[in-house]
Amino acid sequence: MLKRTSSSNRLPAWLFAFCLVCFTSPDDKIFADGPSIESVRPVAGMRGSTFQVSVTGSGLESVVEVLFYKHGLRTRSLKAIGGEELQIELEATEDASQGLHPFRLRSSKGLSELKTICVTQYPVVLEAKEPQESESVAIQRLEGRVSVFGTLSGSHVDRYQVQLEKGERFSAEVEAVRLGIGMLDTVLTLRNPKGEEVASVDDTPLFRQDPALTITADAVGLFTIDVAESGSRRADGSPYLLHVGNFSRPLSCFPLGGPSGTEVDLEWDRGTANALHRRVGLPIVTSPNFPLFAEVNGIPSPTPVPFRVSPFPNAFEQEPNDLLAECKSQEPLSLPIAWNGILAKPNDRDCCWFRVSRGQKMDFEVFACRLGSPLDSVLTIIDEENQVIARGDDLETHDSHLTFEAERDGLIGISIEDKRGQGGEQYAYRLEVTLEKPQVEVFLPRRDRLSQARQTIDVPSGNRVLALLGVRKSVEDGDVTLRFPELPPGVQPLMSQPLAGEYVVPVVFEASQNSTLAGRLVPIEAKLTGSGRETKGTKGAFRQVIDLVGGPADAIYQEIETDRLAISVIEPTPFSIEVLPLKTSLTQDGTLDVEVELTRQPGFESAVEITVPWLPPWVDAEPKTMIPAGETKAKVRLRCWEQAKLGSWPLVLEASPATGRGSKPSPSVVASIDVAPTLPISYSVASAPVMLAIASSPIEGNLSMAVCEQGGTISLDFVLSQNSQKAFAGLAGEWMASLEGLPNRVQCDSVKVDPKNLTIQFKLHLEETAPIGNFVGLTCRLSGEMDGQPVSYIGSRNGSLTIAKPGSIIRDAKGRPLNRLEVLRSQGRD
Repeated sequence: MLKRTSSSNRLPAWLFAFCLVCFTSPDDKIFADGPSIESVRPVAGMRGSTFQVSVTGSGLESVVEVLFYKHGLRTRSLKAIGGEELQIELEATEDASQGLHPFRLRSSKGLSELKTICVTQYPVVLEAKEPQESESVAIQRLEGRVSVFGTLSGSHVDRYQVQLEKGERFSAEVEAVRLGIGMLDTVLTLRNPKGEEVASVDDTPLFRQDPALTITADAVGLFTIDVAESGSRRADGSPYLLHVGNFSRPLSCFPLGGPSGTEVDLEWDRGTANALHRRVGLPIVTSPNFPLFAEVNGIPSPTPVPFRVSPFPNAFEQEPNDLLAECKSQEPLSLPIAWNGILAKPNDRDCCWFRVSRGQKMDFEVFACRLGSPLDSVLTIIDEENQVIARGDDLETHDSHLTFEAERDGLIGISIEDKRGQGGEQYAYRLEVTLEKPQVEVFLPRRDRLSQARQTIDVPSGNRVLALLGVRKSVEDGDVTLRFPELPPGVQPLMSQPLAGEYVVPVVFEASQNSTLAGRLVPIEAKLTGSGRETKGTKGAFRQVIDLVGGPADAIYQEIETDRLAISVIEPTPFSIEVLPLKTSLTQDGTLDVEVELTRQPGFESAVEITVPWLPPWVDAEPKTMIPAGETKAKVRLRCWEQAKLGSWPLVLEASPATGRGSKPSPSVVASIDVAPTLPISYSVASAPVMLAIASSPIEGNLSMAVCEQGGTISLDFVLSQNSQKAFAGLAGEWMASLEGLPNRVQCDSVKVDPKNLTIQFKLHLEETAPIGNFVGLTCRLSGEMDGQPVSYIGSRNGSLTIAKPGSIIRDAKGRPLNRLEVLRSQGRD
């Protein structure tokens, strides 16, 4: 399985807006941002119903569309109340998928961050009005199966009551962290009609910080449910959903997965008073992660249990199997297969044998923690001589993962145990053992690790933007090609061919001048095109994991996966940039000045910053280059190190308005610009890609060694090689040579180069306080123009300068400094 890294969440919209008011001038506000969502209330609606939600945030006055990633939600109407509130009427279809539905808002200025709305199968009711601090806790009566939308503020406890009959099954469950809104860690407490505590639940292995409970009523009457904060990280108004009713709410399932398109016998809450046995039919699905709802008497649970559906068969542990020797009589398992078991007691260990063939590449992955098991697995591979050959512990969760290649035909042994030595009926695991196959997928790397910034692509009409797409490959072999079906009308990718061995693909999206302002969720098709038999024809898609609720130390408590890239066409921007054609190569250990031209719309006179967001390995540039207000051209210097790989690479530059002190957008833009002045403050437009060639340097030579006393003057020579002199003689224009890497208080002027002379002589002037010592690595740089484009070459890095105290250098009759051995010999001390 391909893995990812994670991040945390963004500033609240109100705080972001406050910072803009306090720290930007009125001129900055002509560059308005797209919509941003601070909150959604309520966060849920019932399947098969129409319901209203209120969105608060900023930039909501021009929202024209809601983009949903999943089937089942439709927008019936949008009504903006100023720029800070949006009323949305939604319809949830009868077949809408239950659970979280990620969405984005779209306006003519761009796309919002991703938020979620929950679709439930029960009616959604709102909690009663919160009591004042001086009042007692309000009690709200609930009837039937319902989902209550509530919020917790301050130290309040939300209290509800339900009428139960003796012997009646009753369940309650809180969704808070799972809603993907904030870190609300709740505790759920149930009391009988006498006020006695029947059950109290905080965290569970299945739902982590979200509690759930099931009881059989021991009396008739009103039972009380309290929802309270367990920790101290809650912000005021933290939302939750409380599901109550006579449904089944199992907290564990065994096995944790099954074969696609078959029927599986399941045990819910094994070993508890609420244990249930059910036979469940599994659909034929393409994704292995399947939401499984527990159903009793036709009544399904309000939320699913995570479950694996795979194309290969199930196998189950067979006792005794604490030791591999005990499993010798059992038939070895063949691949691929899913091995299921339970570490039923503390310090339990389960073992089995697998039959393998020489050269087989296998993938061993444990699914336990991710599927609600409390198991912290340790996976060990052992050969037939009982030697440990591999061990895997945690990956991104407490689940283990190993890849292994068999060196010979025969058997390998597997053991699974809990890292902490714990066990019990809930400590289930599923080990999926498959032959390793090439995989490829595409994602959009975060530019801002602490927010969802730039996780969408907003292309200004008539302009371009750059997307740095990441490519994950499970194998080194194979190049990747990308396709972008279903782009918004008028949008096209200008570069979509990943370079061999690279994992970042610069793709420029361009919107035509007359493109319609629109947005789409765009699938991306990736294909491995290597010549290898294993990789050729392997296909992949877009997969983006978006963090919704973060915690301390970069911990992620809730995230959501999307399968399409959000792209929209937005209003035009007041400038665009182009990279002028490159007339020559960037050479190893050299520089190249890239010329940039800015096209300004009438009235836009602000300063603009130019950046180079992506460069080939071992090539760098200044962090930013400024085009001053009113000007249209700049040069961006690229520097290439000697380790750079020869070849051709795409070069794309970005431009953004310089909104720092002294470079505010011109007020005249508002009055006279012909296109809508709506460039986001953090927004950039891109140049069309040009190909940058990296070549070997045509110039090389040697720097001499120099020895001089403080306060003296000395020459240091750079001698061109014969081949370099021939190459140099063909260069036009004036070339200058400079010496770099000199110590402090040593001066050396640049020297004009005579193409007919093999030797370039530098004059070094040492101050009386120049540092004493031997200074190596002096560099000779030659600068000039190649085909009219400024370039520089490093001719040598091997020069050295020795600085000594006055009168300490002994020279021969020709003035050459003598080394210590030569001095001793001249004094007759051989």
